[in-house]
Amino acid sequence: MITEWISWPWIFYVNIPIALLVLAFIPALMPAAPGRVQGTEFAALLHRGEHVARAHQHLSDFIAALLIEGARDGEIRDDVAPGELANYCLHALSAAGSLPSKAAVRRLVAVTMAGLRRQPPG
Repeated sequence: MITEWISWPWIFYVNIPIALLVLAFIPALMPAAPGRVQGTEFAALLHRGEHVARAHQHLSDFIAALLIEGARDGEIRDDVAPGELANYCLHALSAAGSLPSKAAVRRLVAVTMAGLRRQPPG
């Protein structure tokens, strides 16, 4: 079992980049369907109301909590507030939906992950 070699929190840390990659690639991989509302019209239709603001806050809080754990274990930077880093991640994921190619999405994910990692002292 994997938990014999690493602790339970590390299983969740391993899943953070995987989840970010999956979320980043979803818009790029979805084919356009005839008659389907595209782009900002569709986003505006879906992202209305108080429930969206609450869901966004819950997601931000969840990511911030994971970042706190990662910082505590020395893998995630601790020089920036966890809430700010969580917003950084969410904005990067939002931006991924408007990128022109899968390669551009991959570059954005790489830059986002590099921004989360603890920098070596120097």
